[in-house]
Amino acid sequence: MYLYAIMDWYSRFIVDWQLDQSLEIGFVLETMKRALAPVYELALIESL
Repeated sequence: MYLYAIMDWYSRFIVDWQLDQSLEIGFVLETMKRALAPVYELALIESL
């Protein structure tokens, strides 16, 4: 079982995490997409 967590280093807040049976790149990228989705949406709204 593997745990992949994305942490904000400034606040030490866990932004997103995921558990999986294997350490494949697909589940790592999916976790990154989920963690960065709110930031991307906020940047898109602010740029309009």
